[in-house]
Amino acid sequence: MKTFIPDDEIEKVSNIFNILLSTDRSISVENNVLKKNGEKILVEWHGKQVFNEAGELEFFIVLGTDITERKQYEDALKESEEKYRNLVEKSIVGIIVTKENKIIFCNRREAELFGYKSIDKLRGNFVEKYIHKDDLPKFMEINDKVMAGISMSEPTIFRGIRADGEIVFIESFTIASPFMGENTLLSFHLDVTERVKAENEVKKYQKQLQKLYSEAEITEEQERRRVAEDLHDSVGQLLALAKIKMKMYMENQEMLQKYKKELTEIEQYIEDSLKIVKGAIFELSPPSLYELGLVDALDEMLKKLGEKSGINVEFIYNRKPKTLNIEFKLILYRIIRELMMNTIKHSNAKNVKVILSTGDDIVRIVFTDDGTGFDVSKVFSYEKKSGFGLFSIRERLNYFGGNFDVHSEKGKGSKFVIEIPFSTRTKFDWGSYEY
Repeated sequence: MKTFIPDDEIEKVSNIFNILLSTDRSISVENNVLKKNGEKILVEWHGKQVFNEAGELEFFIVLGTDITERKQYEDALKESEEKYRNLVEKSIVGIIVTKENKIIFCNRREAELFGYKSIDKLRGNFVEKYIHKDDLPKFMEINDKVMAGISMSEPTIFRGIRADGEIVFIESFTIASPFMGENTLLSFHLDVTERVKAENEVKKYQKQLQKLYSEAEITEEQERRRVAEDLHDSVGQLLALAKIKMKMYMENQEMLQKYKKELTEIEQYIEDSLKIVKGAIFELSPPSLYELGLVDALDEMLKKLGEKSGINVEFIYNRKPKTLNIEFKLILYRIIRELMMNTIKHSNAKNVKVILSTGDDIVRIVFTDDGTGFDVSKVFSYEKKSGFGLFSIRERLNYFGGNFDVHSEKGKGSKFVIEIPFSTRTKFDWGSYEY
């Protein structure tokens, strides 16, 4: 026996034989055995006594089976199960398994998320009990899609109901996964209540800033208008009177012969000053926007900037829009002017097309150029100063419930689409008649 039994196993094997001698029952034991090459293997032994007709022990039947690989597999499986159990039970993420919306497994963290000390409070219940009623349809829809084989591309957030009735925001990611031989859904839950609260606070502050920015812009525009009117009524009127007076002197032949050069120079100075004042008034607050309306003001502005920059500008509109509140017209006017100035400064475009169209519920403007284009992914970066103008446009339009889409590729020009609904969330009062 010593030839195939390790020294440290001899006593154990001797005890086994003693047990065989003292009982008539079958026994089953395991011990290590040495192979001929010295390799140690684990053998499972099954032994039983065999008696003759006289009831005397005649011999033993002992069968041995090499269970080394099976034992290694069982040990590995046990170790794996232990690791899995520790991973699940100690996870900071809630884990839940459901079948037909019934909870058949959850870990301790899942119970804690919903305010329970024991996982038994969740197991066996339907998930509807723990989901806010307004979020339940979406929650069920996602589960149905996942069970049908449609993978989730990103997690979703729903409101859960804790044991004390408190609302908790849960980020959930669900996959279809077999559990104990059944088709089930495996979901991972993370408490994001604090994150959602913080995001909501940020959104609230953003709206407040947008409102302040918009109101400041309107106040600035009112001040521009006031300064422009003052220029027109004071300096502009004085220069106009000076021009009339100069014309009288120029018609006086005696004065003309004596001071022709001086009078001509003064007349030119007055004419140049009038142009400068008119230009300043137009830049501050275009009179045509107030006197003629948005379409005519845009047409005038685009023509002037096109002539000044050498860019061919085409302005198209399907019909004149409804009468708009002046603040609303100013926003559209300033935005299109800003897009035109950006094109002049940065795009090296030769052609620009602006299309203004209106429906019953929306104003839509499409601004395109054939310039150098740019990388759209970088244009709204907070750190990229050159994109602040477009960022500002987007923020203004967001405040009024509008959309601002930017399409551009390097070397392929740019396209800007502006849409603002007449039902926008503003304090403005939209008109209904044509002008």
